[in-house]
Amino acid sequence: MKTWLAIAGVVLATGCHGGDKAADKADDNAADKGRGDDKRNSMKLEANLTLDRMAKQSRRMFGDSGGFAVGQAGPTPATPCCQGANHKCAISKEWASSPVWSALEFHVDEPGRFQYSYAGEAQKFTATAVGDVDCDGHPTTYTVHGMVDGNGMPQIDRLL
Repeated sequence: MKTWLAIAGVVLATGCHGGDKAADKADDNAADKGRGDDKRNSMKLEANLTLDRMAKQSRRMFGDSGGFAVGQAGPTPATPCCQGANHKCAISKEWASSPVWSALEFHVDEPGRFQYSYAGEAQKFTATAVGDVDCDGHPTTYTVHGMVDGNGMPQIDRLL
């Protein structure tokens, strides 16, 4: 009886499925999915924080000048992130060469997984972050829209 309990305890402690390869594969797939979800959540957070910063800069500019930045910028960096080291976009000097990014005082100072774009008029703008989580040719786009409401106040809609 003690021997049987000891064996059962070892089986339970090690997570052995009694040679059930399908169960082992399911456990491996669940672990991979968890890592993939963590990566997706991390990327979504990166896009959310950066687009939020861009939206705040746009709102600040509206408050200072009565309009959003006018013009188009991006995608910046120009090279897709999946082509960079560790599948990240390198730090780019392109931010400084764009009149729109300069007007917004917007730039990204560390390697990341997204290319950013902006298209704006005095009364509205659209900012996007595009990144390919798995570098498999299926990019995800996160978007922020800014507009002026009926009272002349800037409003921001996040479509993350």
